Amino acid sequence: MKTKFFNCIIMTMATDTPDIFDGELVVDGDRITFVGKKYKGLVDKEIDCHGGLLMPGFIDMHTHSAMSIFRGIAENATFESWWQDNMRVVESKATVEDFANGTALSALEYIKSGITTVVDSYMNPENTAKILNKLGVRNYIGVGALSPEDNVSEMSLDAEIKRLQKFSLTKPILCAHSVYSIDEYQFGQILKYGKKHKIPFTVHASETLIEVGDCYTRNNTTPIGLLEQYGMFELPCILAHCTHADREDISKMSQYSVTVASNPASNLKLGSGIAPLTSFIENGVNVTLGTDGPASNDALNMFREMYLACNLQRALLHKADMFDTYEIIKMATVNGAKALQNDEIGVLQQGKKADIILLDLQSVNMFPAKNIVGSIVHSANTSNVDLTMIDGKILYQNGQYTFDTEDIISCAIKSANKFQ
Repeated sequence: MKTKFFNCIIMTMATDTPDIFDGELVVDGDRITFVGKKYKGLVDKEIDCHGGLLMPGFIDMHTHSAMSIFRGIAENATFESWWQDNMRVVESKATVEDFANGTALSALEYIKSGITTVVDSYMNPENTAKILNKLGVRNYIGVGALSPEDNVSEMSLDAEIKRLQKFSLTKPILCAHSVYSIDEYQFGQILKYGKKHKIPFTVHASETLIEVGDCYTRNNTTPIGLLEQYGMFELPCILAHCTHADREDISKMSQYSVTVASNPASNLKLGSGIAPLTSFIENGVNVTLGTDGPASNDALNMFREMYLACNLQRALLHKADMFDTYEIIKMATVNGAKALQNDEIGVLQQGKKADIILLDLQSVNMFPAKNIVGSIVHSANTSNVDLTMIDGKILYQNGQYTFDTEDIISCAIKSANKFQ
């Protein structure tokens, strides 16, 4: 089916500076086939955007979808207490069905929030991929090691990845939890596999001061330094958090194909700190944004991540011009596509995947949107998402999902109530 979006403002994210114009966009199947001023061909369906903004969907570079059933647990806890005393306890009691219900609930939030691609590293990877595919969310699913007990070998990784490859919206990504929960042998097996098959790798790194201090005591280096020693930076590497990366860490990161997936809301809620995004950028490190899991955030809201990423740096450095807001939107879109080595998402261009969102610019919190780029970062929220299309399918429009959600919500409530 060929669908034309008209009466819209388009921001392609395909250029280094904002490319914003009044125009039309056509989707045929799962691809964008036209982006320009006026389309003259025939279409099967037309959508009036009423002056709204079409832009690429957000790429959430670090999340744990199933955690939505744990939302609100361990309020006011530091990271160590949150993880050791709370998450590990409830995770041990949760069933595969509970995790599935949490993933489905998060999928609804992704879609409503304009998130079209997620990078998820958590338990039950095959089940996560199955649910996200069923509900239409593009996903990168982590396989590797999340605990010291996890067996990691070429055979085990092969088996997990083959199970994921049957899902059309899924691509596998290698993952490890952290240097404090995974040993050198496990990292070595992941590295060997990643180099052979050219698959990106993601890991939590330098999230808290305690993590950094403990690592230095044990290894005489930081978590980022230890990852370099293990050889992990020989892979395209996505480091989640990096809240406490120091000058030497950043210098090392700049020498490799390393991306930071910053999670400002989660890091603030758990009192972990504020990542030095300005230093990353000044040293040529690719910076992206993630929400982290909904048990530590507690929202899957990339608008909030953009706002915090921008304004925390401005406040810390006392410089209101520290960040161009367009650079912040790139962190939430095209920079993520770059890190994932996927040139088919993150931009609106002919031939690219039709992962598109429509933002209402006439809402009271946006009007008057005299500076559209600035309004997206500073004014917009998830209520401004009028439409979400992923892989050419409209999943959310005018405040309504295009599929039934009653069972998803009721099952999620049932699971969540077990952990209150």
